[in-house]
Amino acid sequence: MPIRATTRGFSLVELLVVMAIIAALAALLLPALGNGKTEARRTQCVNQLQQWGKALGLYADENADATPRRGQGVRPLTQLDRPEDWFNALAPELSVQGFGSYASSAGTNGNSPPQLFVCPEAKAVPQRYFLTYAMNMYLSPWNQPEPHQFSAIPKPAMVVFLADGGVGYSSAFPAAAEYSPQARHGRMVNLAFVDGHAQGFKGDEIGCNTGTAKRSDVIWQFDTSLPAFAP
Repeated sequence: MPIRATTRGFSLVELLVVMAIIAALAALLLPALGNGKTEARRTQCVNQLQQWGKALGLYADENADATPRRGQGVRPLTQLDRPEDWFNALAPELSVQGFGSYASSAGTNGNSPPQLFVCPEAKAVPQRYFLTYAMNMYLSPWNQPEPHQFSAIPKPAMVVFLADGGVGYSSAFPAAAEYSPQARHGRMVNLAFVDGHAQGFKGDEIGCNTGTAKRSDVIWQFDTSLPAFAP
């Protein structure tokens, strides 16, 4: 008699074991995938800040060594039309329209502006313009008659130019306030410096939302002729 081959299906116990293995593998892999996306967004933010840093040098070359103005200080952005403010002045160097031109038509409804103006980890805030990079509050403030000269800024590799800032603020300084730099990247904050480079730092070392800065190689107030706080 011919012998028939018999096949045996998976038992319920075997299926449950396979499902448990798949679930365990997923639990191991998903955090790694999430961390990879987080790191990619942090790198994108650093690259965007570095582009703004390079634009600062180009602007100074074309404008008699002047730096752009920081925009408004300790209050959320409302004045959009000053061409000297960094978010308008530097935009042409990066082949995008000034933030003021965009925001005047988009309003504060949370629509996304050109990517260069926004950290990829930032979230829109109602009734705020969606700008999340902020210039050093002590660099070319409006209460100073003339903007700082680019070539006269001491230690350009240590003086902050632009930071991950509060949503809707055009300038930043470490403080226990909304206009402080923001550590959006796993407790890291990204900064661009006057020499054009950008990098990340631990937020607590920069004084994010506390004002207690711990690094002597990150300089905000470089001009002793300015008051201790320049709103």
